[in-house]
Amino acid sequence: MVSPFSLASGNLRISLTGTYLVNFSFASTVSATANRTLAAAHLYKKLTSAEEWTAVAGTQVYNYDRGTATSGGASTWGTVYEGSGASTAIVELTSLGEEESLELKIGFWIDGRASSASGITTIPDGCVLNVVKIK
Repeated sequence: MVSPFSLASGNLRISLTGTYLVNFSFASTVSATANRTLAAAHLYKKLTSAEEWTAVAGTQVYNYDRGTATSGGASTWGTVYEGSGASTAIVELTSLGEEESLELKIGFWIDGRASSASGITTIPDGCVLNVVKIK
């Protein structure tokens, strides 16, 4: 890592004010024949002095598997068992207290509505986080 970036507890820390271009993507795989499952990710930020994480607006991405159910028995609606999502955001860091940094992290979650297979899981396969100081 190169200054002003560092890692702490799995979070990316930025220690210099400025404007940053943040790109992230994630991939997921559904492990069985699914019916309406959703794997999603969102970029979060907080100052090291803050207690609460805040979602960065416009960065929610998701992979949706709509399943193999039929409409009146006529045809299947289609399936997607693997997917990836990506997002780009501008994050402005206008001021920092002494020895303070901005932390970025990606949060993942899985939501399943129904399944025709038992033991269904959706697995986040990985993610890529790219941050560049642009100003």
